Parts: sequence; structure tokens; C-alpha cells
Amino acid sequence: MKVGAKFSALGLEEGIHWHINPDVKIEYISSDDKRQTIPWVKYTNLATGKEIIFENDEDKIEPEKLNSFELREVDCIDCHNRPAHVYNNPNKVLNVYISNNKIDRTIPFIKNVGVQALETYARSHKTAKDDISKYVKGFYKSNYPDVALNKAKQLDTAIEHFTSIYKRNYFSEMKVSWKEYPINIGHMHSPGCYRCHDGKHVSKEGKVISNDCKICHTITYQKVPGQEPMFSESGLDFIHPGGVDKITNTKNCVRCHGVTAKQTQNSLKELTKNFR
Repeated sequence: MKVGAKFSALGLEEGIHWHINPDVKIEYISSDDKRQTIPWVKYTNLATGKEIIFENDEDKIEPEKLNSFELREVDCIDCHNRPAHVYNNPNKVLNVYISNNKIDRTIPFIKNVGVQALETYARSHKTAKDDISKYVKGFYKSNYPDVALNKAKQLDTAIEHFTSIYKRNYFSEMKVSWKEYPINIGHMHSPGCYRCHDGKHVSKEGKVISNDCKICHTITYQKVPGQEPMFSESGLDFIHPGGVDKITNTKNCVRCHGVTAKQTQNSLKELTKNFR
């Protein structure tokens, strides 16, 4: 990750913290209370006084209405908006549990089943364990009876972890979860960086706020399924697994991995429809 600004100890001229470079002033207008939709951005070079205004042509604010919105200068919490009370996305937190061997990765579809349990079937803290257990055990008894029998202990352990994850990250009574309180660092599960860096914010001069991965990332190692590992100190172009690069060239990550995306495959939902 390129995190340094112009005066960083690493000598980086670009990076994520460029936004708070003392020679630069970035201001924006958000059209929603949670600052997730940003149609207007203003860049000012404080050394020269040059200003550039970028607007999203697909969500343009009429000039006469600009003064009715708050003009906000970018600071730390525009990205670090949840320094505490983080509500984790289930995909992310389950990856951690599985990689640390807390959940048996050899159980078929265990991550997908976990996401489905957390997102769809657990209703409240009081009923969470029963809701999750009924769904998980029902799924494996119906579709993988040998797993339900031979890995009963491992499934019980997974259910305990799913329940723990739910109670730390979901508060349905208050409508609180990762969906309502997104984390703006990154761009996988919420718009985050893409609020401005979506490739759609354009100035009158034709300059674009880029969504090129290489602005913030230098990919030095990449392993695509079915291919040999690739290395480059100068950086590689990102290749999305599954051969969907035509999609990723036009759509941002959050369109498939975020709040508006389907969190489980339709085929899995079809398999589990009897356990609603």
C-alpha cells in the first residue's frame, strides 16, 4: 500500500495520505448524511492557488443548489471513520476465523453457510444460537449427511463461532450492522475510496479522479488459479480470479462485494430454502 504523502519518511510523492498533504486542500460536498455519496470535489493547490472542481456527471448537483450543501474539507475521519465500534463484514471476519483454523475449512461450503447464517437466519441476540444451529445443521443433514454425522463436533464449534461473530457485529433490535455503519478505509465492502475515485468525477478540463489500482497499490506478487505465480518489484496489473476482468474494468469492487450485492450464490439459496 502506498500510504505516504509528499513529505513521508519513505520519500513517496503519492499515496493515500496525499489527501492531507500541507500543500493540498481537498473539499467535497456529500448529498447524504452518512457522507457515502460525494458528487462534487474541489482540489486546491495551496502553493499556486490553482483550483480544480470535479463533478460526477451521473449525479450532478445543479449550480444554484450548491450553496445549500455543507462544504467539508477532507480530514482523517473521512477515511478513518470508525476507529472504534467496528461492525465487521461477515466475509472478512469469517476469512480470519478459517485462516486461523478456528473453523474447519474442510467442511463443504462452510464459509458460504456462515455468511448465510449471519446475514439471513440469525434474528436477535436472544435467538442467535438456535437460529444459526437450526440452519447450519439442517443444511448439512439435507445436503451432506456424511459431514453432519462425521464432523458433528466441528460443526458445533463453527456454530459457536458464528454465534459469537453475530453477537459482536449485529444488533438487529437497533438496526446496527456493517451495512448501516460502513468502514470507509478501502473499497471492497462499502464505497470508501470509490466515493471519489470511481473514474466518473471529471473536471471541465477533462481531468478524471482515477480509479486505477496502482494509485494506492503496488502488487508485487500475484497467483492466479491455474497459472504460475507472478512477481514484479515495479508492480503488476490486478487480475481478478475467475476470468471476470471485463467486469472489473467497468465495475467497482463494491458492486459485487458490498451492501447492495447478493451475499450468497443463488444456488446455495435454492439448496437452503427449506430451512428458512
